[in-house]
Amino acid sequence: EGAGKTSALVLWTYLRWLEVLGERREIGITAPTQDRLETVLNEFFLKFPTSWFRYSSGRGLMTMCDGTRIRLVSTYRQSKAQGSPVQGYNWSWCGRDEAQDSVDVHEDIQSRGRSARNGLYWQMATATAKDDSDWRELRDILIASGQWLKRNLSIFRSPFVPANFLAAKSSSMDPREFLRRYGDPITGEVSDLPPEL
Repeated sequence: EGAGKTSALVLWTYLRWLEVLGERREIGITAPTQDRLETVLNEFFLKFPTSWFRYSSGRGLMTMCDGTRIRLVSTYRQSKAQGSPVQGYNWSWCGRDEAQDSVDVHEDIQSRGRSARNGLYWQMATATAKDDSDWRELRDILIASGQWLKRNLSIFRSPFVPANFLAAKSSSMDPREFLRRYGDPITGEVSDLPPEL
């Protein structure tokens, strides 16, 4: 938590864009809520000069100067009757922010990659440790498939977080909560903590 995963996701998207410069492809970006999607969008605004894109808030679409589109979609749905929020899109790549909160639409997102070059639908999914069996099961299935890699972004080694932030947090938080959120300050490793009960 707080290590800069969203910043890394935006930089990953930038690299994907460079790979298809001028091909007018579409890249999907998902987040579990509209508020969280706004956080991702603000990170794009911080990292990308305004001369690089036009943004249509009504469509959730950033159109880059070369015609590449970055579509931002919230995966939240109020009911099953509403259908999938990502239905109908056709993406070359997909970046998922806070994937642990979008487990129920995983299969829907997987189906969006029909436009991927040579059928290789590259995805990046950021996630915060969460005590949820559905998330742990999906995460383990993805890693076991050999198609996904797990990489921990430790807040202790993050280029996005000043060191004094952690010093302030460690002195004002419960030690277990600090460990749950940020990991072990000595090793920098993050692991899912079992429930206290």
